This record gives sequence, structure tokens and C-alpha cells, in this order.
Amino acid sequence: MRFEQVEFGKKTQEAQECSIPVEIRFAEVPTLIGEVLDKKLRSLADQLGAHKMRALFARIEECTDQTGQKLDAKGAPIDGRMLLDIMEMGEVGFDRFGRPTTSFVIHPNMAPALKRASEEVENDPELKRRLEAINDRQRQQWLDRENRRKLVD
Repeated sequence: MRFEQVEFGKKTQEAQECSIPVEIRFAEVPTLIGEVLDKKLRSLADQLGAHKMRALFARIEECTDQTGQKLDAKGAPIDGRMLLDIMEMGEVGFDRFGRPTTSFVIHPNMAPALKRASEEVENDPELKRRLEAINDRQRQQWLDRENRRKLVD
């Protein structure tokens, strides 16, 4: 695949093979029906899904390294300041009412820590002011992008 990446020029991306070994022993063939077959297929699907997720996160890491949008916490737990650092790095879109449409992809185990960090931002006046400044700056950048768009008939 060839494409042009804004600020990084023309890129080429190779197709990535996605495969998992499938082993069916001769002895299990007669019983490979119903629930047994269903269990085997679920196991294969889980393995394939895990493989695809590892590939996705490897690609995300490659892109964030390249664009400088990676934050290495060096093992420290996420806090309000780090959450704001993350928010500052990304490009944010807004809905027609001016509300951010930001999404984060996180592991479910990160949800409690992210919630604590978000609460820290809400309860700390300094962090809350910084969040408002980030949102204002990102909203202006979004408006600038929208105003530069060319509409096609």
C-alpha cells in the first residue's frame, strides 16, 4: 500500500501476514462435532484475535514513535498531569456543538487509573485551567483545519 502521510511524505506499507497454526489430530476427528468443534473454533478465533490485536498495537507504536506522539511513563502510574500531556499531544475533533470528540484506546485494566486521573484534573484548579487551555487551543486548531478544507461538488 502506498500513501502520503501529512508531514512525513510518501509511505509504503507492506501487507502483514496473519496466521495461526491449526492442528487436528486424527484421533479427534470422529468427535470433532457439536460442542467440541465449537470449543476448538472459539479457541482458534481467540488466538487469531490476540494475534491481530498485537499487530494493531505494534502498528500504533510504530506510528506514535514516528510522529512523536508517544509518552513513556517509565512505569509511573497515570495521574492528572500525565493525562493532560497525553491530551495535548493528539489532534482532537469537535462536534457541531464544540464538544471534543476524543476517544482513547486503553486496556480495560487501565480504566480505574484513568478515572482517578480524570477526577484529579476535575478537582485540581490548576489542572482544570490547563485542561480548559488545551481544549481552547485544540478547538482553535480544529476550526483552522475546518476552514482550510476544500469542499468538492
